[in-house]
Amino acid sequence: MRIWTSCLLLSLLTVSAHSAEPSNLADEIVATVNSRKITGKDLQIEFFQKQLAATPTPQSQDQLIEQLIDRELIKQFLKKRNVTAEQVLIDERMNAIRKLVESKGDDLEKVLGSLGLQEDSLVDMIALQLAWNAHVTRTLTEKRIQEFWKTNKTHFDGTEIKASQIFKRTPTGTSDEENFKQLKTLREEIVAQKLTFAEAAKMHSDSPSGAKGGDLGTFEYYGRVAEPIAAVAFETQPGKISEPFRSPFGLHIVKVHERNDGDLSLEDARAQVVKALSKTLWDEQVARERKNARIQISN
Repeated sequence: MRIWTSCLLLSLLTVSAHSAEPSNLADEIVATVNSRKITGKDLQIEFFQKQLAATPTPQSQDQLIEQLIDRELIKQFLKKRNVTAEQVLIDERMNAIRKLVESKGDDLEKVLGSLGLQEDSLVDMIALQLAWNAHVTRTLTEKRIQEFWKTNKTHFDGTEIKASQIFKRTPTGTSDEENFKQLKTLREEIVAQKLTFAEAAKMHSDSPSGAKGGDLGTFEYYGRVAEPIAAVAFETQPGKISEPFRSPFGLHIVKVHERNDGDLSLEDARAQVVKALSKTLWDEQVARERKNARIQISN
């Protein structure tokens, strides 16, 4: 069992900055990437960043470590390419974070200090994000943008889906095979018209939407529902029910009721398209870097 646990890290972040003692676990090594050590300090700053997000999503410790490995691989790649962030942009981002923390009644230095961290940890993370943005701006071509738009047009053009879901939560450390079989059986019974999707959701869904028959309302690809759910919903034809699928949250089946096509152009949605394409480019580069990287995760 790893020394670090999500509960411990979350408690470190939610405790008052004025009363917390600095963590003595920040120097623990959680992974090594091409001889560069990733420590508990890196995990703490990652959690801190997610706490600042407007809509934070739950992340397990293992997921965070994998994300930090990806981040380190990109950092090493950008260093080889001599891509750096402009200091003025780093300062602007730090000022914005400082104001956000102050709006919550805290002081950035004290909050970081309560975690055994200093500002340079946060600056390093911001610098990496900005350096990646610079790399994307430098290398992204109009042809790639056009191709990405053509392939993923409905994700950005305002197309809306009306759908419902049945969700089964899988407790940490347990198998989801039983839930998978249950959802598969439920789907077969719904298709055979032995019960309705809404009835099945009310009886079996672990989501609050279950009380409403699984109703998720109407949504675009990005925004109101988690992307793994939207991705399946947008691939499912109206009136059809998806096969069971996994997300970071658990297991789902989705029924699509309606689909309303959008009419936004590439120019209308360009900023969002480039943002999504940046993530795709990140994932592609990480996959290339991982092929030859020396990665060791501590136990």
